[in-house]
Amino acid sequence: MRLFVGVPLPADVREKLWAFWGVHGKKLENTRSVAPENYHITLKFIGEVSEERAKNIANVLESAVPETRFKIRVAGIGGFPASSKAKVIWAGVLEGSQELTALGEYIDRLLGSQGVPKETKAFHPHVTLARVKRGVADVTSLARQRPEFGTFEFQGFTLYQSTLTPEGPIYKSVRDYEVGK
Repeated sequence: MRLFVGVPLPADVREKLWAFWGVHGKKLENTRSVAPENYHITLKFIGEVSEERAKNIANVLESAVPETRFKIRVAGIGGFPASSKAKVIWAGVLEGSQELTALGEYIDRLLGSQGVPKETKAFHPHVTLARVKRGVADVTSLARQRPEFGTFEFQGFTLYQSTLTPEGPIYKSVRDYEVGK
């Protein structure tokens, strides 16, 4: 099974992201939009693992749950590797970025001790809106708009299973990890 760890977004934030992307994303060629129900903040991509290994990973993640909640503010648009040469188009995390970065790095180290390959790139909390199929996209004009998508309280994270289909991935919660539980 193909796994990743992510922070689910509340419906109102997903709706604002989709409304913005529905208007502006149509203007960009060669992009494949992420379905709004799949919007999340990835903390760690794990990849393909056996069911037994997935159970071990799920148990190990229990020790990664933060003790306190914090605010997450989703705002701004950008692209990887750069806004002018985007292969991935994202919405940023302005408030809560430090906490999410620390959590993502901790999960990376924790799962690294379980044999999951460590990340080679710096962690940058974001919500992926679209991927560019061919070439690159210039999203600098969208970035200048500095859109706001909402603020919510981090209440935990989820271990997701991702099933790839021709219509796009389907995400299913394997286990939820809540602050204070």
